[in-house]
Amino acid sequence: MQVRTLKLAPDEPAYFVNSTVLASELGNVLAERGRDEGVRYAIVATYNAKSHGWSLSLRSLFGREDAPDASDVSRIAKLYGGACKRVRKRLPESARVGESGDRFQACAI
Repeated sequence: MQVRTLKLAPDEPAYFVNSTVLASELGNVLAERGRDEGVRYAIVATYNAKSHGWSLSLRSLFGREDAPDASDVSRIAKLYGGACKRVRKRLPESARVGESGDRFQACAI
């Protein structure tokens, strides 16, 4: 895992990780972790061997009162032609980082 920025969002640090499994869950956990470490969102990259291309899943806590510095990943995804949705997902107890972790903003590029 590294902290990176995208070219079109250079002032918004993100955790960047490559994973072929559990991308949503991993992105959610990293978004929670970033809240306390000054990282505004998470990017999970997945390579698709059939299409020979990469997809990026962006996750943030944008809109939550306990994460005022979280990035609006819908804005970032739109810069790259992506789309977003709001998800309500309760993390398993073993994966939680704090008590309020049940709402995420999820986007794909």
